[in-house]
Parts: sequence; structure tokens; C-alpha cells
Amino acid sequence: MALVYAFDTPATGDSYCSIADADKALIWSEKWKIMTESEKEAWIKAASAQADRRPFFGDKSDSGNAMEFPRNFGTPDTDRVFGIDAQKRKLKNYVLAFLEYNLNRIGIGVTSYTIGDESIRHEGLTEPNQARMALWDYWNA
Repeated sequence: MALVYAFDTPATGDSYCSIADADKALIWSEKWKIMTESEKEAWIKAASAQADRRPFFGDKSDSGNAMEFPRNFGTPDTDRVFGIDAQKRKLKNYVLAFLEYNLNRIGIGVTSYTIGDESIRHEGLTEPNQARMALWDYWNA
């Protein structure tokens, strides 16, 4: 099933990045190149869903939006931080950072590590700091 870009079709959107954009950004990754279209879609949807887990300020541009963005921050749509183009750019950067980080983890064999008495086990895809920072301006911390 094809991705539905959240900014083009907010009511049914499920992603903040297209496969074409991810293909351009991840051209260096052999792991990304060998993934099927459905695998790429699943990864992009997972990254987009992860972005929506944060508490954001402002309101959804329409309460019927399937995802958290686009949002209304009470600023002009042309605003460099909170405007629609800025939201598109920041969300795409989030997804690409998320994909890059997790692609780099594939096959390295690290599933857990211990620091002192603390043991940490990674399960599934992980949200990296680079991705979190892409949305810093929008957090309702």
C-alpha cells in the first residue's frame, strides 16, 4: 500500500517523507537499496509514527488530521520556524535521521549493553538524538 503524505492528504496521511526523498538521501546505503518498496514504506511509516509520539504545542491544522502535523502555531504559513514549509522540512529531516541511524544499526550485532548495574536492551527501531533535535522547536516540554 502506497504512502500517503500527511501534508498533501492530512485526513489519511501516514508519512512525513516519500520513498523518492529517502532514496535520494540514503543513496549511499546498500541496506536501503536492497529493501523492497513495502519494507521502505514500513520503515518510513514507523519513523513518521515515532515523530507523532511527542507532546507538541499548537493545534492540528484540522482536528480530523490522521497525524500530528501539519499544525497551527498561530504564525504566518511563511514563518521560517513554524510555517508549513518549515514543518515539512523538519519532519522530513526527522524521518531521514531516524532511517539513517537505524540502517547503520542493522547487522552490527549489538542488541544490549551494560553500564555498571544498568543493562539496556534495544528492541526494534530506535529514535536517535539527531531526529529528536529536528523537532525541538515544536515540543511542548
